[in-house]
Amino acid sequence: MFEKNEYDRSVSTFSSQGRLFQIEYAMKAVEQGATTLGIQVKDGIILAAEKKVKSKLQIPSSLEKICKISNTVMCGYSGLLSDGRSLVDHARVEATNHWFVYNEEMPLESLALSICELALSFADKDKKKKDDEEEKRKISRPFGCALLIAGLDKNKEPVLYRNDPSGNYCRFKACCIGAGSENAMMTLSELYKEDMNMNDAIKLAGKVIKENMEQKINKDNIEISYINVSEGKIVNLSTTEIEALLPQLH
Repeated sequence: MFEKNEYDRSVSTFSSQGRLFQIEYAMKAVEQGATTLGIQVKDGIILAAEKKVKSKLQIPSSLEKICKISNTVMCGYSGLLSDGRSLVDHARVEATNHWFVYNEEMPLESLALSICELALSFADKDKKKKDDEEEKRKISRPFGCALLIAGLDKNKEPVLYRNDPSGNYCRFKACCIGAGSENAMMTLSELYKEDMNMNDAIKLAGKVIKENMEQKINKDNIEISYINVSEGKIVNLSTTEIEALLPQLH
């Protein structure tokens, strides 16, 4: 039998306590990532993310933590940035294919499920092609990244999903991932109200990011985007708008 410290050598071996250590390690990678949160209100949906600028020589605008998936769907991620980009690229391809085939935006739950199927592909075995060549599996380990998928469904209703490295997804009214997520979730539980307007929700998102980020908040190390139900498009706050918002975060 395996020793206790040998259960984490395989990505698909359960320990005697029924745990998959590789999945737990991936969740730890998410917890060490930048704070990212989403808030759903009746008027729309907001994503906010911390940008960890590690050097004065680094250009903050090159750090993109909130990405556009389609015209009505955006995504924020926390954890390993390279893994996040891979999942975002996959989501974009799936959303585009759905649009070309069905001439409609891909439902958010279907998009979240598609990402989960990719996240679970680490457990797939090598497949044989018709010409007897082996087709390698896409990844050999779990993705060390969690996603917040935010957008409007076909009824123009704001929707927020969280995708985990375990291949699980769940819908939230408000959710936070990354460093400080436990404290952030407590703050959201206390201050979130379903009848909030967009301005109040944006201030709440900025306040939660400010309280849980490692660096001192400024216009260059925070990113905020939202989708308003009435407009139906993604709006990214400029550095000037963020700078004007900072004094109101208390």
